[in-house]
Amino acid sequence: MFSASVMPTINWIKSKTGTHFPALPKTTAVSEKICQFPAQPVKPKAIKKVLRDTDPGFLLERNLPQLLDRETGLLNRSATEWKLNYEVLRAKRYQRPVTILLLSIDNLELTIQKHGPLAGVELIKYLGSLLKEHTRDTDFVGRIENNLFAIVCPETAQAPALTIVRRIGRQMQARAQAYSGRPFNTVSVGSACAPTDGDTVNVLIQKALQHLEMAKREDGDCVFFSA
Repeated sequence: MFSASVMPTINWIKSKTGTHFPALPKTTAVSEKICQFPAQPVKPKAIKKVLRDTDPGFLLERNLPQLLDRETGLLNRSATEWKLNYEVLRAKRYQRPVTILLLSIDNLELTIQKHGPLAGVELIKYLGSLLKEHTRDTDFVGRIENNLFAIVCPETAQAPALTIVRRIGRQMQARAQAYSGRPFNTVSVGSACAPTDGDTVNVLIQKALQHLEMAKREDGDCVFFSA
């Protein structure tokens, strides 16, 4: 059902929930090709004057670098898991939406095979910088696995959350087109939104992973979400 690239995360969910996944609500998956999005100018994000508690700078100021991913400066898996649990519980308590976006770089393994591990690290760092630049102050971003990133958008329905990955997808496209002769490193995205796709962390992550796998099967550069 899932490719080898997401199996570490599947095993991680199993360790949290037991041997069986909870039943998923039935939804209809919808996809969009990023290359078909209307072109929009990308505006650089203004420098933040006040650091949020999910910002790497805030964590560093509090001497908590153990919560950060070393390569990207994003929240690491443990910190992402903690924040995600908090936001989903809060959304359920106050009946508010929360959207989870899982992203993966397309053709990363092929790039590493052809151009070496440093090329892969460069791609990982570049996507990390895009995630920090194009997310909002109220969002938080983390790195779950080597090639699996998460954006969590509290108080946000699915439609406005998807505008974030569209901007990031455009930037990845532009970079891929600038490197002729290299594998086309775009991004695949799977989305899940509470309460439409579920109201627990485990169900939402599983649904987002399903949609991410669907995007990968469409040759990447694609976003899948529930209709």
